[in-house]
Amino acid sequence: MKTNMWKMAALFSVAVLLCAEARAVETSRVTHETFSEWMAGEPKGVTITGEGELCRGADLKKIADMSGTKAQTVWSIVADKKGVVYMGTGPKGQILKVSPDGKVEVFAEMKEQQVHALALDGAGNLYAGTSPNGKVYRFDKENKPVEFFKPGEKYIWNMLWEEEILRVATGTQGKLFCVTKDGRGKVEFDSEEPNLRCLLADGKGGLLIGTEGSGRVLRVGKDGKAETLYDAPHREIVCMALDEKKRLAFIGQGEEKNQGKIKRNNGQTPAQFTAVLSDEKDDSPKDGGADEAPMLDMKAIMSGAMKSAQIPSRKKDSKGAVYMLEEPGFAKEIWRGRHTPETLLSKDGEWLIGTSDEGFLFGVDDRGRQRVVARAQADVLNASLAHGGHFFVASSQRPQLFELGAESAMGVYQSAVVDAGGWSRWGALRVSGDAHAVRTRSGNTAQADKTWSEWVGLKDGKVASPSACYLQYEIQIAKGFVRKAELYYLPKNLKPNVSKVLVLPTGAGHVAMMPPPTIMPAKTIQQLLKDGGRENEMFFSKSPRLQSVSKHGARTVVWDANDPNQDTLVFGIYVKREDETDFRPLEKEADAPFFSFDTEGWADGRYVFKVTASDLPSNPDAPLGDELCSEKVLIDNTPPAFGKVTAAKGEIVFEVSDVGSVLTEVFYSRDGVKFYPLSPVDEVLDSGRESFRVKVAAGEKLFFKAEDEAGNTSGMSYTENGLTGKK
Repeated sequence: MKTNMWKMAALFSVAVLLCAEARAVETSRVTHETFSEWMAGEPKGVTITGEGELCRGADLKKIADMSGTKAQTVWSIVADKKGVVYMGTGPKGQILKVSPDGKVEVFAEMKEQQVHALALDGAGNLYAGTSPNGKVYRFDKENKPVEFFKPGEKYIWNMLWEEEILRVATGTQGKLFCVTKDGRGKVEFDSEEPNLRCLLADGKGGLLIGTEGSGRVLRVGKDGKAETLYDAPHREIVCMALDEKKRLAFIGQGEEKNQGKIKRNNGQTPAQFTAVLSDEKDDSPKDGGADEAPMLDMKAIMSGAMKSAQIPSRKKDSKGAVYMLEEPGFAKEIWRGRHTPETLLSKDGEWLIGTSDEGFLFGVDDRGRQRVVARAQADVLNASLAHGGHFFVASSQRPQLFELGAESAMGVYQSAVVDAGGWSRWGALRVSGDAHAVRTRSGNTAQADKTWSEWVGLKDGKVASPSACYLQYEIQIAKGFVRKAELYYLPKNLKPNVSKVLVLPTGAGHVAMMPPPTIMPAKTIQQLLKDGGRENEMFFSKSPRLQSVSKHGARTVVWDANDPNQDTLVFGIYVKREDETDFRPLEKEADAPFFSFDTEGWADGRYVFKVTASDLPSNPDAPLGDELCSEKVLIDNTPPAFGKVTAAKGEIVFEVSDVGSVLTEVFYSRDGVKFYPLSPVDEVLDSGRESFRVKVAAGEKLFFKAEDEAGNTSGMSYTENGLTGKK
């Protein structure tokens, strides 16, 4: 048995060496050259092309900061002929005014909480649509709000002046009102949708409407007749835009809708304001089967708990997409990403998409080719405006107003902070392309702060910043393209750490079982196009699974060890009796974090085991190591012994003793089949030597069993001739 155990363990060790990723403290490299890799950084006057190149581009210039106001969310934005920008906000119902020089003032504070809609008439008068308990206000010459129109709806989502008529899109009954200049209004279109979210004149005498509920793009003609131009796969159309060719693009948001009629929501807000998550059943096959032998997971052994693996339920939410209408009934998706599209404009033959994740402004053509136009110093870009050749974008959470400027004379790209995984020496930083200048800075905090070094240029192509845990680089671009950046660094070798050593109970050895390779699920063509086929490969578990093998005297030591540099480790296992000074080796070159051995023949007593870990395989010139000892462990292979028996007056008294440990159980039987526990004469079973008393009839035969705390057992029988069958 012992030989077979070691053969299996040896085979596993070879497999680990072949399959595990052996990493030494060697020069590491970080490469940035793809679109997604560049996106992790911050472009300032730099465009990230869909082909993964950096070039000089426009910048989002911050022209106003509204942090001193009560505003948290910017819902709507308009500008007058003088270039004054007005923004409707929530949750305090403030209307903010930003002058061309960037001065911010609170223009008005409405009674209602949200100002979802703003509009200017031909004379430059400002109108505000507020929610809830929707009302439309007109500002008089003294800039005071006067109630202009009350539609009897809870929400006013959008407003549009056209031909002396104010169109008001409402919810939750999904009605479109037309209101004359004297404030008299009527229902122009009563939809079957709960909310009419956005309005847009189509330039052909009709009105375009984006809805929430069924997620439809509608067109209402001058005669009030409506037609559905597109039934989107999302529940909500949040923004629409026309380009110079009068082509329509729109943003769909929300979960994928079910089939069937969408009912009005009786006062519920649109899906944009309600996070909708649905559980996705996991039908992936589970490891193992009914006929497999039970195996123990190393991590479960070390944690002291054997629990079945719990697979977290996966959540699915639709962030949204941008579509372009080809013809009634058909629209093609031109953009979808990990960011949520919120706002949409057309500029120079390109759609500009502002997102609510990380403040990106994407540019997409009608064929879906994308680029990063700019990235704002904000998290949420959810309102935009094209006005007189100016392009404004407003942010929420940290309310700010940005303007997309002309192409910068010098673009600057700052990388994401590079985490070297520990203190490291920096090497070369190679930038391929037309970089005007390259600078770096370093520090020991994950976010750059005042403790970081100053920006410095490269020296002979190498990083001149001090050695540290983190580094950031900056590329200046005046012309041309930058295609790749490669940073080299050498991490400092850190010693491994042995954090826990555990000796398992006696009576079972363990052999490692190599799990079968796991094959990732098959992928569709679309998935392969998206991820380039990455991660679709076989992999082996790095934590071995151990199968128990019963054997008297067998013990197993397991331990938890790791290396900060992810170096390959080699382990040593040593042992000594508690009364000894020096450890003696059991194994000096183990490569898996467990060791099974046979203690038969060992002297009874308490032992201490020591585990050492060394990164020698990865660092042969200057290895580092660590060690940790176990608690004292009892090794006792000697069974209890039955002593002299004395018979008198219908009973016998006998003694049971154990030299190595405490007695745990003593039984008797009158037929050799059914055994019953015996209590010692002093009634407490608490030592390695105890006396017992049992009544016995003349000529009767008795049977006895004893067990110590190490699990050793022995038995004997009694007749009038005395004890027999000792063992």
